[in-house]
Amino acid sequence: MSKENTDLIYRWFEEVWNQGKEETIDELFAPQGEVYGLTQEMAKGPEDFRAFWKMFHSGFDRIHIQIEDVIHGDSKIVARWTGKARHAGEFMGYAATQMDVTFTGMTICVCDRGKLFDSWNNWDCHGLLEQIRNAK
Repeated sequence: MSKENTDLIYRWFEEVWNQGKEETIDELFAPQGEVYGLTQEMAKGPEDFRAFWKMFHSGFDRIHIQIEDVIHGDSKIVARWTGKARHAGEFMGYAATQMDVTFTGMTICVCDRGKLFDSWNNWDCHGLLEQIRNAK
């Protein structure tokens, strides 16, 4: 099971984030799945997650998430990652700076039958906002 889950998390970051394939959200994220830690509110299902994904993609382009490390158990997988992007549009009240940014995070997912279910995210949103706030 761990090989399938590892492949799943790599595919998620590559297709959903790096390639911007919105259709992969519906393919890999379970309808009853819940996502914590992207914003202050929990996202329930692909539609709620898609709202955050669209907001992020409207503020940034050239998004690339590099998985640095993966730890897996029977049904859970943890990915430690580094993200890079260019601040190309409005994001959380900050006008585009065209600045390249770097941010880090960790994601813990419950996987089952080729789908991502519950997901807990801890990412450095504050550090990301500091970079664009202090852009020269």
